[in-house]
Amino acid sequence: MSSSAGTRGEEVCFGTPVGVPRGDGARQVVEPGTVAFWTDGDSLVLPYGPTPTSYDGECRPASPCNVLGAVER
Repeated sequence: MSSSAGTRGEEVCFGTPVGVPRGDGARQVVEPGTVAFWTDGDSLVLPYGPTPTSYDGECRPASPCNVLGAVER
C-alpha cells in the first residue's frame, strides 16, 4: 500500500484501500498522538492538535474514529 499524506488542521491523514466499519469504541475526541482509522474516509489519521471541527483546542477528527494506538515521544 502507498499513500500521500494530507492535513486537516493539525491532523495528518493517509488514504487507504481498506474499508472497515466503525467500532463500538469509536471516538470523536482523542488525545494528541492518537493513531486512529477514520472509517468515513477510509483513512489513517494522526491528530496532534486542533482541527476545523475542534472546540477549545481539542483533537477532533471529522467524525468518530476507531482508535488503534498512540505515537510515543
